[in-house]
Amino acid sequence: MKSEINSAALIPQAALLAVCGDVSAMTLWRWRYDPESGFSRARTIRGRLYWREQEVIAWLNAREIADASAPSKCERRPCPSAAAEMETIKPPTNSNVTLIS
Repeated sequence: MKSEINSAALIPQAALLAVCGDVSAMTLWRWRYDPESGFSRARTIRGRLYWREQEVIAWLNAREIADASAPSKCERRPCPSAAAEMETIKPPTNSNVTLIS
C-alpha cells in the first residue's frame, strides 16, 4: 500500500475487492446497501464504480478498531450444561443394520 494517501485518488471495484481482503462482489454489494456498515459511497464514471481511496482506508481502519474490541471466536465457549450434554450423547445403536462388505 502507498505510504501517502491521495485524497482525490479513486479505486476501481476490482482493486477495492483486493484492498478489502479479497472479498467477493456480493460482500461489497452488501456493504454498499447496508446503512449500518457506514461503507463509502461509490462514484459512477462511464458505468463503472469507483471509491475514494481516503474514505475506504478510513472505513477499514475504523472496522479494524471495532473488530479488535469484540471478543474473538476463540473466546466464546458453550455454556457448561451444553458441554455436559454433548459428552453424554452417544451414537445410536441399531441391531437391525447389516453391514455389507
